[in-house]
Amino acid sequence: MKPCVCCGGELNHPGWGPAGFGVCGLCGSGFLPETARPYDAGYFDGSGGVDYAASKRQFQWINHRRLDWLTPLAPRPGRLLEVGCALGFFLEAAEERGWTGFGVEISPFAAAKARERHGERVIEGVLEAAPAAWKDLDLACGFHVLEHVPDPAAMVSDLAGRLKPGGLIAWEVPDFGSRAARTGRESWQYFLPGEHLNYFSLEGLKRLHKAAGMELVVSHPTSFTRLLGGVDRAGMKQVKEFVLRRLRWLGWIKALVLRLKGATGAHDCVFVVFKKREDL
Repeated sequence: MKPCVCCGGELNHPGWGPAGFGVCGLCGSGFLPETARPYDAGYFDGSGGVDYAASKRQFQWINHRRLDWLTPLAPRPGRLLEVGCALGFFLEAAEERGWTGFGVEISPFAAAKARERHGERVIEGVLEAAPAAWKDLDLACGFHVLEHVPDPAAMVSDLAGRLKPGGLIAWEVPDFGSRAARTGRESWQYFLPGEHLNYFSLEGLKRLHKAAGMELVVSHPTSFTRLLGGVDRAGMKQVKEFVLRRLRWLGWIKALVLRLKGATGAHDCVFVVFKKREDL
């Protein structure tokens, strides 16, 4: 097996999971060989995954919560770049708070949808294709993206190079060090061979970013909780729309659920923010 992407440690099969799965003995992160996963319309329209458009209200609640976490670190909105921007919902939420946003999205379907609102500030493709002018950024971010990419070290290095000194990188990723991951193993909802390639521990994330001149400043345990996920899976769009329209207090329930999960160690994701050293 190749050495750990995060720290260079030796990878070994943990005794569970498919052949080729390796876990680092130093930082506890796990990795799977790269496989092809088409991020086509089915990944976004509900036919093969989450119906993003129908779930926009819930996505925006989550996105504004992320921005709430970021605001104390970046009180003055500036320039941000989101990798894996999907349909552009986070960019839209950030713009409502005064940010100027740019996005990169590998899915032709999602990129086209995002460009309907954001125009040329969203490109279809990978980060390496982003214009060189997208630099001097105050913030780079990606939410449930870093676990998908074949070379997370290259992505972190690229983003760090586009930041101003003191700029921030924010991620939300499944937490491979969480109790849910440790006890669930192959049944953990985020263990997805063929889709998720990288399984980060917090220590692994720290080492990955330290190599790019970044230091951890914030870590929040969280979960990507959609309270109406069951309604989604049943295809009951009209019921979901009715509930979201009538139950204005749904966000308070979601906030309570997330807080309880974090306090009891029942979370399965982590929101992290790294800061670029001022001397770089």
